[in-house]
Amino acid sequence: MKKKNGCAHCENLGKKVYSVASVPGRIEEKEGRPLAGQAGKIHDKVLSFFCYKGRRLRREMVSITNAWPKPIYYAQDKRTEATLQEISQLWNLERLNKEISNACAVVICWGAKALYAVRLIKSRFNRSFAIVEAEHPSLSHLNRCYKSAADTAEKRTEDRVRQFAEKVKKNVKGLLS
Repeated sequence: MKKKNGCAHCENLGKKVYSVASVPGRIEEKEGRPLAGQAGKIHDKVLSFFCYKGRRLRREMVSITNAWPKPIYYAQDKRTEATLQEISQLWNLERLNKEISNACAVVICWGAKALYAVRLIKSRFNRSFAIVEAEHPSLSHLNRCYKSAADTAEKRTEDRVRQFAEKVKKNVKGLLS
């Protein structure tokens, strides 16, 4: 995996808002950045529904990392997620804690594994950031969980992204507008 600023699974570290996904996959490994594939496109669109301190969020305004740093994908590993045991390893929690800067105010957790890891570091390292829970932003998840009667695939995806963003907004609790 290519490394940018010494970190192959993260981007824009040091911001006030963080996005934590579960694990880099095949596309992230190839491109050397987190949330690089379809889930990344959905992530970026969902971010645009939110503002932080009056500014509409864009990818470059958010720090992005993963609960597990090593790429996992089905063709190579016969699985697509890290295990809870892997995520819980002390070296991994220390890595994630270091990546989430002290300036961080809000962490958006994209999926259950990301939420698990962030909750662990918040309690273990006595961190004070707020946590926003979100589902994993994959297209297959959107298609399974959100319905749309729009007449084209593109419009259906846009409608599903909007529905997804509205659901995430319910978890924001005033942290983002």
